[in-house]
Amino acid sequence: MTRPRTAATRAFLQKCAVLFSGAPWMLSGAQAQMPTPPAPVHVGSHLCGGVGDSSLTQLQSRATDYNLGFWMVGGPGGAYLADVPIEIRSGSRTVARFTADGPLCYVKLPGGRYTVTGTHNGQTRSVQVHSGSMNNYLRW
Repeated sequence: MTRPRTAATRAFLQKCAVLFSGAPWMLSGAQAQMPTPPAPVHVGSHLCGGVGDSSLTQLQSRATDYNLGFWMVGGPGGAYLADVPIEIRSGSRTVARFTADGPLCYVKLPGGRYTVTGTHNGQTRSVQVHSGSMNNYLRW
């Protein structure tokens, strides 16, 4: 035997029905239509370093494994910089974010144009690059 519903119970159930009527997680598998987020651009890998001559030589020997390279240098003499936070964007989408632990970085990216941005001593620098270019510079 079911109990008769009161007006308050009916009002509550109506509000719940309206609230959850469009909730995709309430639908069965075939009916559920969750929006698909945009596919992220994945960086295959990045490699940074080059502090010291032997480290730089070893790093440069791996350049052929990557399709984008850039240096971070500062001052009038072009002193090598390290510990620089880096962000790489394709249009408005960030495709990589890391801290460069040396003055030279190599990155493997899908073909295209990118903006590489770094911050050193509170100053931000950017350079426009394209995949395949291996000798770009962020200068402070």
